Amino acid sequence: MSALTNLERLYLNQNRMTTIKSSIFTGLTKLTDLDLSGNTITTIEENAFSDLTKLKILALYGNRITTFTNTTISGLISQPVLTLHDNPYHCDCKLIGMLDYIKTGFVSVPERIRCFTPEKLKGIKLVSLSSANLTCSEMTTIPITTTETEGETTEFIKTTYETNSSPLKVKNFLVMIQISLYLLVNTMI
Repeated sequence: MSALTNLERLYLNQNRMTTIKSSIFTGLTKLTDLDLSGNTITTIEENAFSDLTKLKILALYGNRITTFTNTTISGLISQPVLTLHDNPYHCDCKLIGMLDYIKTGFVSVPERIRCFTPEKLKGIKLVSLSSANLTCSEMTTIPITTTETEGETTEFIKTTYETNSSPLKVKNFLVMIQISLYLLVNTMI
């Protein structure tokens, strides 16, 4: 697209696009309006919009976007007005940057942006949530390899820990791992 350096408006709506590749809009420095609505976009790669320094309107509504990361938002240098509604957002810690952007006032119809998952937040307006409501959890099982006299075996710690993205909870998670490892090693001696 770099041959289209004077292009100001680009309408790619209703084209069944699924991914916006990194730096796909390189060279479109005069682009002010970009309409990507009504596609089936699920992924927006990092720096996809980084060259669009004059962008005023970015329409992403009516896609299949579940998350809108901080790296996607940080690439929007000109702070365009975004239309982001009608996407099945997974409301977790990855949407905190989007929530902050919504609060800047540069989002069209923010009250129409709703959580699709997790179940406890389904249907809730994103703008009505705080960053404390947007948590990330993952389940982790730690494998422990031990050597016995008759051969090598692999054991797994039976406990599965749930972690949250907050630094304090991650630190507590790491302490629990250290304690589990200590107990496991000392019971084997």
